[in-house]
Amino acid sequence: MSATMMLRSEMRGNPVPMQVARPEIHPVLHYAPDEGIFAEGDAAGGIYRVVSGVVRCCKFLADGRRHIDAFHKAGDVFGFELGGQRQFCIEAVTACALVKLRRSFPESDSAAAAQLYAYAMRSLAHAQAHSQLLGRATAGQRLAHFLLDMGGA
Repeated sequence: MSATMMLRSEMRGNPVPMQVARPEIHPVLHYAPDEGIFAEGDAAGGIYRVVSGVVRCCKFLADGRRHIDAFHKAGDVFGFELGGQRQFCIEAVTACALVKLRRSFPESDSAAAAQLYAYAMRSLAHAQAHSQLLGRATAGQRLAHFLLDMGGA
């Protein structure tokens, strides 16, 4: 499936096929509820795929409030950074299992590069859909969307 077809599939709500991480290559990391995975300002060192559970992506504001940017569930990938530092912190909402993936691959590993590209495009499509939802939906519609999304519908 081409990257364009994957992106169109994701935008229609169809899941993008994802490879299962092999534990001998990518060990599974376990986190307890409310445990920090990484903090804003940490060195960006890889991307993560949620195997099970739910994590939240957030930023703490100067007045102490927490602004939640996104929730990630099983199959989601997070941790894409343009620079060398994390822009958000990630915390476990429930007990969760994650796989940490490398940010770069040897040029000879085209399958891994294609998978990373698919993850990045899926993340971009989700961010664009979220932006449209925030800009055009009422509070009730946003809440309904959140509940349906978290319920897996």
